[in-house]
Amino acid sequence: MVVNLADSTENIKTYLVAGTKNCLLSGGMKAEQIETLKTNLSAKPAASGEDKTGETNNIYNASTYIVVKGDCLWSIARKQLEDGTRYIEIYKLNENTIKNPDMIMIGQKLVLSEK
Repeated sequence: MVVNLADSTENIKTYLVAGTKNCLLSGGMKAEQIETLKTNLSAKPAASGEDKTGETNNIYNASTYIVVKGDCLWSIARKQLEDGTRYIEIYKLNENTIKNPDMIMIGQKLVLSEK
């Protein structure tokens, strides 16, 4: 895709969004997973330490990770926490969204503990 620099910022943004979506689709993501990813990436963290339900969470200072194709909990723990055996920590922090630790979804937002 060739972008003309004379185009407006809004046109360039449209090209980038379309190109990114096409790239993700060709990489195996489904449209609904892309929408979930967009929602997760644009969501602002609760400043008060409360989630959307108003419940206080224990992971206010933790970081997050968006699952990409080829990921498993072990590889995420190895890359992000520098120790693959810490995959259990990731699972325990995300038990409410991970039903089976062997089946995580592309675009899924995971909470990670500190390194």
